[in-house]
Amino acid sequence: MKSEVSTIFDDLDSYRKFCVQFGRVFNEHALYNQRDNNWRDYLQFKEGNRIRNHWNYDRSQMNKRLNGDNKRHNNRNGPKRNFKTRSRNA
Repeated sequence: MKSEVSTIFDDLDSYRKFCVQFGRVFNEHALYNQRDNNWRDYLQFKEGNRIRNHWNYDRSQMNKRLNGDNKRHNNRNGPKRNFKTRSRNA
């Protein structure tokens, strides 16, 4: 019984380390849940497959937003607007 409990806690610790290292959301309920995406990625990582690092993805997305490279938020190169002001005498 003690060996089973120790393996569960060892798996939980290694899963937590994986989540921290690769920028995944850590949830204890995902342990041994085959329908959870993070748990499946963890199993793929343990088999030796390459896993996407979410920290790198988040950094690249943040750099796009800060540098104005994201087309959705890029208003720097748009058309210039000339606002006509009314004169007070008119």
